[in-house]
Amino acid sequence: MDVNLRAQAALLLLLVISSACAAGDAFSLGLKVEEFTAALIDNRPRDIYQLFVPAFRDEVSFSRFESSYVRWLAGRRPAKARPKVIGISGLGGHVSTYIVFSGEEEHTYVYQAWLNDNGIWRLVWLSGILESRVQYGSQDLSHSGVIVAAALEHLFSAAAPSFLWRELSLPETVLIVYDSVRLTVNAAAGRPVVWVTPLELSRREAPATNLVCAVPMVRVFGDVALVAVDFLEKGHARTFTRRRSVQVYLERSDSGWRFRSMGKVF
Repeated sequence: MDVNLRAQAALLLLLVISSACAAGDAFSLGLKVEEFTAALIDNRPRDIYQLFVPAFRDEVSFSRFESSYVRWLAGRRPAKARPKVIGISGLGGHVSTYIVFSGEEEHTYVYQAWLNDNGIWRLVWLSGILESRVQYGSQDLSHSGVIVAAALEHLFSAAAPSFLWRELSLPETVLIVYDSVRLTVNAAAGRPVVWVTPLELSRREAPATNLVCAVPMVRVFGDVALVAVDFLEKGHARTFTRRRSVQVYLERSDSGWRFRSMGKVF
């Protein structure tokens, strides 16, 4: 077979396999969403609790989850629910469930974030039901510097998806603004990393740049970590406005942490 034909055949096979894997992920996520929806309609909070990642169940007791669940219900009973898979981004799945309570005409939504944990979809978050003060996945962040370094290494390397930097200028120096915790990350894909406070940035005590980054979230779910990175672009009067946010999934390895997949880009 001609070399070009072989390459084309290999590419076609890769596309078929990728499509099949994506379809399989969507199907398996759909099954888990059906479990969640049925438990919601039947008022089975313990079954919903069991759908969460182990890290959630390790750090958040069932009684605390049930308290948030009961507070969200406020004596109401879900009469109808219709889920919709918004999309799958790497290891992350995103679902919105439309809910109508008995005796009410107005509907509400429960947004769900899911994690593909070794082929099993598990809940990570439930908007509305879980209160913002319910936090987990941040108790053991002793390796957060290594985790963030691995995320930044990918984002600023040639391996990053091209759309990530569309309409943004790739800086020579990676400037990261932080409020309280300064991590020991000094380089990203060969570029120096400089950490500055918002005050230093406003006082022009940082290197001149049109783009700065922030790391608003680092979460560890067992052998998987999730890092969120905001890209902020300089506007008038040296103010910075968020232009793009990305999520990066990493996995634990023998040598530390390594990139696993991109998550949502918004």
